[in-house]
Amino acid sequence: MIRNIAIITDINRSSGLGNFYRSKELFIFLNKKVKTKFFLIKDFKKNFYLYDYLILDLPNKKYNLKFLDKYKKYGSRICSLDHNQRYLVDVNISLYKKSLFAKNNLVDLKYCIIRKEFHSKKITSDKNLMFISIGSSDLNNISKYIKNKFLKFFNKIYLSSKVKKNNNLKNSKINQKKFINNMKNCALAVSNGGTTLLELLYFKKIVIVYPQNLHEKNFFSFLKKKRFKIFINIKNINTSIVKKLLSLKQKQTIIDEYGTLRIFKALYKYDRHNSMKT
Repeated sequence: MIRNIAIITDINRSSGLGNFYRSKELFIFLNKKVKTKFFLIKDFKKNFYLYDYLILDLPNKKYNLKFLDKYKKYGSRICSLDHNQRYLVDVNISLYKKSLFAKNNLVDLKYCIIRKEFHSKKITSDKNLMFISIGSSDLNNISKYIKNKFLKFFNKIYLSSKVKKNNNLKNSKINQKKFINNMKNCALAVSNGGTTLLELLYFKKIVIVYPQNLHEKNFFSFLKKKRFKIFINIKNINTSIVKKLLSLKQKQTIIDEYGTLRIFKALYKYDRHNSMKT
């Protein structure tokens, strides 16, 4: 029986805020089911309390996770979302890729976490509105360049704000209500290959993708194989291309608001199965 859980994440400018936001959403959901705590990794290292489960949701950079050994020693099980570290965990719950550093891999887009504020059935399409969000960092500084490319085709173009380097989390949050409304109502969207792309696919939008790193390129390739209508690095924008994009319909998808519930059920099932072995 799972009695308590700790969720451990981090904020990394080069990876945006996707990990933080989705793990926060998972925390809100799990805390209604079982006692759950939420930590940034630097704060968790000061922790002196044992948990039945540790859930890692870390950006794609190298971390020294040897401090987790003491939790393994006392029987804590370690789960990781889209595990990207060279550290052995009990289970990796991933959207698209297995990890060699996980004893068990659960891989499916159905584990995608869509935050509660995005949940909506009232989705429209304003043919004059375009949505542009190249992650929370826009590492290659291409947002304004892309906007200029599409100015003659759309009367309204929403361009999301970047997270400034020295901002704290509170100050770096974009106007979520405005952000979501423009995302939900746009006729065409531009994004990188991260969390915002998944949110756009949840709203069944056609998306042009400009990946910011290799991880995003790999994820884009995976989604293309799943027959999502997304297009990469379109440079020569003309009337014919825009008309064609606006005529397309996005495929039906498993990306929905139940990812957190599925993760909870997966952990519960894994815990029950392994408890019976011991």
